[in-house]
Amino acid sequence: MTLSIPSTKSLLKTNWHFPSCILHDLDPIPSSIPSPSIKAEILACAFEYARSVIPSYKNYSRYLAFMRIIIIGTIAEFKGEPFDPSTYRKDARILYGSYDLDEILTGLFGDGEKAEEMAREYKTFLVVTSEKTRGDGKEKNQRSMLFEHYRNTLSISPKNWFRLRDCDALCRFTIAAAL
Repeated sequence: MTLSIPSTKSLLKTNWHFPSCILHDLDPIPSSIPSPSIKAEILACAFEYARSVIPSYKNYSRYLAFMRIIIIGTIAEFKGEPFDPSTYRKDARILYGSYDLDEILTGLFGDGEKAEEMAREYKTFLVVTSEKTRGDGKEKNQRSMLFEHYRNTLSISPKNWFRLRDCDALCRFTIAAAL
């Protein structure tokens, strides 16, 4: 699907390409997304990222779940509001935007020990990403003890740096999703 958004700054149009099955995923548009054009850009970003890292798929429902995971990650970076995993309980699932995070992670990885590990890794990514990007009026990235520990741990050893950056960038997670 191609969604044309007229630009308010010029006579040019911006075209965003993504599958029509995700068009209404963020309806109603969350208050943290300022406009329909930003929503379209988030959806297109998820689609293009999914196509780039997983160019060929055999299971479209898993591919769609991966796109939705990328949408959630993009919103976490964009919003910069802390993601609080302590709100998680088996009887009260985490809803992020219009998504049930646990349902999407189960759709992507199924059930089992490795699926739980990947879910933990993704939720950790959300905590760290939302912490790094939140803007609460203080100087960027110098706001919390969590971020201070993260920053200090990165510099202790190459092993720590690579492992933390792997989780931060979701390299292992993306490879597992693609397999």
